[in-house]
Amino acid sequence: MCCGDDEIVGPTVDVEFFTEVWKAFDKYPDARQKYSISTLPLQAKRLGVNLQTDEAVTRYDGDRIITEFEPRQARRAHHMCCEWSEPHHWGSCVRWCQE
Repeated sequence: MCCGDDEIVGPTVDVEFFTEVWKAFDKYPDARQKYSISTLPLQAKRLGVNLQTDEAVTRYDGDRIITEFEPRQARRAHHMCCEWSEPHHWGSCVRWCQE
């Protein structure tokens, strides 16, 4: 979390949710290495981005991870990762990683 976000989101705010997430990671330890939890909607709100019309695209630049918001595209060819979000019905990525 960043910049005071832990006061409105995160394990100290959504205790029951995170307890269940940790239980799932304990039950499926291999998944622990594949997934993370982020607050992309909160980040988008702070930046004035609408996740209904825009999506985050993440790229790697040396030792930096850079995320920029772009208009949503109908298709994407090949991606290293996708971040799904329930408000977008799990079938829609809200963040892509570029190759």
